[in-house]
Amino acid sequence: MKNGLAQYGSQLAQFSSIAVITRLVVLVEAFIALKIFTNLLSVSEYGLYELSYSLAIMISFISSGGFPQSINRYIIRFDSRNKTKVANDLFYTALITVFLINFALLIFLFGSFYANLELIDSPNYFTLLIGIGLLAVFMGSNHLLIGLVRARQLVKWYAILFVLKAFIGLVLEIILVFFLKFQVFGMLLGLSGGEACGFFLFFIWLFRERAFGHFSKHRLMELLKFGLPLTISQAIGTSINFLIAFLIFSYASSEELAYFALGNSVSSLINILIIGITTAYNPIIGKLYEQGLKDSLTSFTNIVLRFYLVLSIPFILFLTSLAPILIVLFSNENYLPGAVVVPYILISLFFTPLTTITTQGGFLKYRMDLVTIVYAIAAGITILFAFLIIPIYGIIGASIVLIIQAVLHFIFKFALSQYLYKIEFEIRRLGKIIIAIVPGVLLLLFLNSVSLFGAFCAILIFIFLIFFLKGLTISEFKSAVGLLLSQTKVNRTR
Repeated sequence: MKNGLAQYGSQLAQFSSIAVITRLVVLVEAFIALKIFTNLLSVSEYGLYELSYSLAIMISFISSGGFPQSINRYIIRFDSRNKTKVANDLFYTALITVFLINFALLIFLFGSFYANLELIDSPNYFTLLIGIGLLAVFMGSNHLLIGLVRARQLVKWYAILFVLKAFIGLVLEIILVFFLKFQVFGMLLGLSGGEACGFFLFFIWLFRERAFGHFSKHRLMELLKFGLPLTISQAIGTSINFLIAFLIFSYASSEELAYFALGNSVSSLINILIIGITTAYNPIIGKLYEQGLKDSLTSFTNIVLRFYLVLSIPFILFLTSLAPILIVLFSNENYLPGAVVVPYILISLFFTPLTTITTQGGFLKYRMDLVTIVYAIAAGITILFAFLIIPIYGIIGASIVLIIQAVLHFIFKFALSQYLYKIEFEIRRLGKIIIAIVPGVLLLLFLNSVSLFGAFCAILIFIFLIFFLKGLTISEFKSAVGLLLSQTKVNRTR
């Protein structure tokens, strides 16, 4: 069992390390773009862009129809049973279906905009809607490709797809905004171009590799059964994000939305840790489950959970202390008010991988219908808080709503997951990690601020107590570091 666990730990480390490096490159490009466009656009224009972008994301997840998660789950299942042809049929069926959905969506959006053109009081508004539609369609198509990449752990293509579309998108945005003065529409159109190039390049590679199968109505029904509940979940989740942006835009101002967006961008640096976990974890857990290795699955889950906690907590403290500096570095002094929301958003983002690691019951047991119900209940409560809090407290209220959403989602989904597929967690060792946090938090409360010096001291105390209490041993730490360093090379056989 230990050898099998080491094998999957090696796979997680390899894919995670590539995912982290890839996202680092993409984050660098994103923050270069942030620096450029926050200085080219006014604060209110940047706020309008964020509202438009959140709407495009919401539409893209709906248009992808839950198929990315469906093929992720089913391809793992059939590949592990050496049924590659069935897996290829599934992917081809999903690809054709998503293409038709997006094509119909594009016609509907453009037709609706053109039919109501006389009702639109500004040509800029019309072009803005076109930009949102194009971006949503190409993002929705790429979600499917990323689902295949994650399921088969195609680490080389994972890196190429993300870096290429980010780089092309940045170049197009600069041309459209700086030279052609298209402003917000230019940013949306540039991102659409990057997404389109990434999609068509990967599509050509799939064609050359003969990775396509045949369209199957039976497989389509399987995908829809698993994917439709996910579509509802994603529609609810992205709708909440858009609702938060819309409420800030409506009850505060586009400037406040821009401040919130900058705080969100700085907080997204935690994705360096998050993406390594969330990208590689599901495929490995799925394989362990399909092979009936519950002991290995339980051990693997506990190891990943402890390492995530040990790595994420210092990272959150560090980012919080640097928030004002980073906001000025990535934009300008006009966006400094956004620093106040960073600790709140970081806390909400902390729950994303925590939920991924600890709530796999619905994913493993193919009960996404129950997951959707749980998610809808949490979302309903969140929406209620959003209408109550944001109009009064603005961006601080919006940040608190994000925490409420993350906590409710974690609690409800964890309870459901344990009911469907119980995993024994190492409560004693997890408790030691939690105990190690307390002195550092008390120090920061005593200092009444999260300064760089205070965060550094709190992190040192946390690390010392982790090893002293044996929440994580030095030998485990050395093994993990050695594993990560030994697996950073891309698997070129894929």
